Amino acid sequence: MVRRLLIGLVALAALLALAAPARAGGWALITLDALPPDVRAGQAFQVGFVILQHGQTPVSHDWDGRTLSPTLLAQRQGSAEQLQFVARQHGAVGHFIVDVTLPIEGVWEWSIAAAPFYIQTTAQTDDAAHFEPLAVLPAAAANPAPEQPLPLLGSARQALGGAGALLLLAAAGLAWAAQRARPQRAAAD
Repeated sequence: MVRRLLIGLVALAALLALAAPARAGGWALITLDALPPDVRAGQAFQVGFVILQHGQTPVSHDWDGRTLSPTLLAQRQGSAEQLQFVARQHGAVGHFIVDVTLPIEGVWEWSIAAAPFYIQTTAQTDDAAHFEPLAVLPAAAANPAPEQPLPLLGSARQALGGAGALLLLAAAGLAWAAQRARPQRAAAD
C-alpha cells in the first residue's frame, strides 16, 4: 500500500512538473470608446479603449507592476505587411489611446493586443481582441487654392471703374456748363 501511495505521488509530481503553468487572472477584456469614424488613407485618427481584467477591473499594469503597452495591429486584406501602433495610457486607470494612420485605401483587419494578458472575445480567449474590418477610403483631395480674379476681369473692373469716374466728371462738367449758360439765356430773354 505504501508502495502504491509512493508511485501515485511520484506520478502526480511528474504530471505537475510537465503541466504548463497556468496564468491565474491572466485574461482581460478590451472595450472600445467608439468605432473609428470614416477613415481615409494617410489621415491620422485615434482609437480609445479600456482594458478590463476579468472583464471588470480597469488595469494599466500587469500583475508584476509593469506598465502595459497595448499594441494595435493592422493588416490590409491581400497584403502580408502588418503595421503596429503602440497605445499610451490616457486619463483614468485602464484607459488607453493609440494614434493610427493607415497609408493605403482598402479593407483592413485590425486587433488590439495587451501582453501579457490573454484577451477574451465573444467565444474564445486569444492573444488579441479582433474587431470588424475597417474600410479605408481614398485619401481626401487636397483643398483647392482660393479663386483669384482673372487678370482680364480685374482689368475690366478697373476699366469700368475708370469709365464710371469719367462719366461722373462729364456729368458734373455738363451740369456746370448748363448752369453757366442759364444766366446768359436769362439776360437774352
